[in-house]
Amino acid sequence: APKTVQLFSIRGDLQKEQFITNINFSGITFQYTGIGADKKESGVIYMEGAHNCSIEECTFKNIGETAIHFGNGSIGNSIVGNNFSDMGSGAIIIEGGEKSSIKSYQSGLNRITDNTIESGGWINVGFNGGFKGMGISVNNAYRNIISYNLIHDFPYSGIVVGGNEASYNMIEYNHIYDIGKSLLSDMGGIYSWDRTDGLEIRGNKIHDIKCAVYGGNCIYLDDGVTHALIEKNLCFNSNTDLMNIKGAENIIRYNILAFGDQGCIKRGSVTNWGGSVVANFERNIMVSKGASFYR
Repeated sequence: APKTVQLFSIRGDLQKEQFITNINFSGITFQYTGIGADKKESGVIYMEGAHNCSIEECTFKNIGETAIHFGNGSIGNSIVGNNFSDMGSGAIIIEGGEKSSIKSYQSGLNRITDNTIESGGWINVGFNGGFKGMGISVNNAYRNIISYNLIHDFPYSGIVVGGNEASYNMIEYNHIYDIGKSLLSDMGGIYSWDRTDGLEIRGNKIHDIKCAVYGGNCIYLDDGVTHALIEKNLCFNSNTDLMNIKGAENIIRYNILAFGDQGCIKRGSVTNWGGSVVANFERNIMVSKGASFYR
């Protein structure tokens, strides 16, 4: 069995504000790695304090842990046009420091686009082991773009964005399906959590989301999500509700929601986190086979 877990660990010195810059991986295949990386620093490729680096048109397959992990202090990096398959954990983690940390620890302005991500999260599932079991996870990082990715066959969520520093991220034009596998609960095709502000979820196609018991939604905004814009998404076929909305002052408009087994949209919280409303819901198309449109 493979014993090597991490192939590259590349780090700057964040205390001294000494960063690594302009490192590029292109057209390389990474495969047959083992299990057991440190929970906070997993990744076949782990980079910390990385600025303007790129991983493009590479292949990651048959790996025991996360494929790519950008840790604290990661600014302006690109993960574009890669293929990921058969992973013990997820494909991509972007992670930054909390607001209380010094500026050099904060992460943001990264781009994750045009990747194919299939079949992962089978060993480190869900939040077990630190945000490792999703297709793409952005934790405490700001103004990242996640677009035009194909994500399918995960027992937990497709894309997860959250944390106190997770502000003004954009998730657009992704195709996400076959998530949950009826194995886990409290998850979604796109799931956002904690005090996330200004998230935009636009133009995604999300379908066939199946939880074990509860919370298997195409789009799930958990408590603390504020000022999110959810528009022009196509969501269909979940075994609970197509959308589960909590938080405050969110806008949900111009979406097509069809065939949630329990409903089209659910208000999942009785609180509104200091706002006047949980969400404004307008100009959406809803289709049901007898389940509630709203509950």
